[in-house]
Amino acid sequence: MQAIKFLCSKCKLPCSGAVNIVSLGVRGERCTKTLRAQTSITLRVILLCTLAFSFGCRPSRQTPQQASSDSIVAEDFRALTAYTRSGVKKGSDLLRPLAPSRIALWSQAARNGNPEGQYLLGYCYIHGMGVESNTSESVKWFQAASNQNQPDAQLAMARRYAQGKEITKDTSEALRLATAAATAGLPQAQYALGASCLSGDIVTKNPEEGVKWLRKAADQGHAAAQRRLGYCYEDGIGGLPKSNAEAVGWYRSASELGDASAQFMLGMCYFGGKMLPEDLAQAIQWFKKAAELGDNDAIVMVGDCYFNGWGGQC
Repeated sequence: MQAIKFLCSKCKLPCSGAVNIVSLGVRGERCTKTLRAQTSITLRVILLCTLAFSFGCRPSRQTPQQASSDSIVAEDFRALTAYTRSGVKKGSDLLRPLAPSRIALWSQAARNGNPEGQYLLGYCYIHGMGVESNTSESVKWFQAASNQNQPDAQLAMARRYAQGKEITKDTSEALRLATAAATAGLPQAQYALGASCLSGDIVTKNPEEGVKWLRKAADQGHAAAQRRLGYCYEDGIGGLPKSNAEAVGWYRSASELGDASAQFMLGMCYFGGKMLPEDLAQAIQWFKKAAELGDNDAIVMVGDCYFNGWGGQC
């Protein structure tokens, strides 16, 4: 008996064993070969969608206006982190003229759960930029951003837990948050953790660990970390060999970034003739730079130079 043949609506050929399928949203008779191919594709799409949802890849529920606001917040935050990365410049100098026109945007972003907006708003409450200064509000928004693992906010909360002035002192929590921020790559946190390991204030003293974190921050251009690393090379701390060349190199790098203490140290390297060939003109030049930035030791040295007539430039 000859099998009844159908005209497959997909491949347009007479086929036996056709199936009428509607369960996957496809109507019309299909041959089994075409059906298997279409079913395989459909199942793959379903599987990919399922995996995407399981990993948190869901359609954005942001309105176009909110998405645009978040991009502005992200741009403002990137500008702040770039400006303060060296640890020399104050973020308030950058944000203060911007805050009056941005505070509403940052506030809305913070309330919408944007961690960068929360950090910016907390920063504004510290310095009274665009809003009245309010310690409780600053802690509230820093904590909200820290809870979302925002590194700058984690460091801000770590400092507050370590100091115990604005919130109850908790050195364990301070160490946990500082370590998290440092591990995330924040140079300010790496420097803070390295300095703590050298001093033993919120963590057991560990010079080797301190040098490790200082180097990570120094390699990212953090001036104070570079200066402290110079100290470590000068005195052979943390397993480092004593090296005048390395010490001077780090002092110079930090000085060029504008670190006043490093500028004073570089001046001393020229002044005493111990780490560099003596050059009073160079020494006084660096003392003056540091003095202009308010370094007390440098101010004294400049005064001594004037009083004693050293270097010929005073």
